[in-house]
Amino acid sequence: MALVDNFAKVAGTLLAIVKTRAELIAIELEEEWVRLLSYLLLSLSALFCLALTVFLAVILVIVLCWDSCRIPAIVGMMVFFGLLTGIIWWSVRRSFRRKPRLLELTRQEIAKDIDRLTPSA
Repeated sequence: MALVDNFAKVAGTLLAIVKTRAELIAIELEEEWVRLLSYLLLSLSALFCLALTVFLAVILVIVLCWDSCRIPAIVGMMVFFGLLTGIIWWSVRRSFRRKPRLLELTRQEIAKDIDRLTPSA
């Protein structure tokens, strides 16, 4: 009976480890999804700002033929949206380069589990 009890304890421990690792995988996948969504939204914001910059550049060329009063405002808007595009793009690139590998924590925990469960030589 002791052998069966020990086997049941080991099986229960292994199942608990698998359950914990599965929960960790789910959490990491959810974090990756949120990160991907934020990259998408920031990239779309940068594209919008770039489109607005180009649109204002076209207006600037047209206005250059008119009086000089409207030009500083349009140039200011172009510079503002151009800088905003650059800042957003830089932020996305920096964040993307710093992100952890997919399921990195899960890999580390599984490696620790393997080390603990393998007999020492």
